[in-house]
Amino acid sequence: MKSVEEVWNSLTYDQRLAAAAVVFKAVWAHMQSGGTYRYLIYDRLGFEPDAYAVLLSEGMNISNYCSERKE
Repeated sequence: MKSVEEVWNSLTYDQRLAAAAVVFKAVWAHMQSGGTYRYLIYDRLGFEPDAYAVLLSEGMNISNYCSERKE
């Protein structure tokens, strides 16, 4: 399996820009409304269960940070 950096680098500039915009929008919504890590990756970003482990480290940190800021 390619590393996430290899996949990112294989995208065109426009694809990277669109992907970043979608992620920023989802993170901003998560910061505003909160929710669980699973809600962030499955509902806001539209991933399937295989994404859980791939996104876990940074995704959980982002989700927890957003939740803490809401409290």
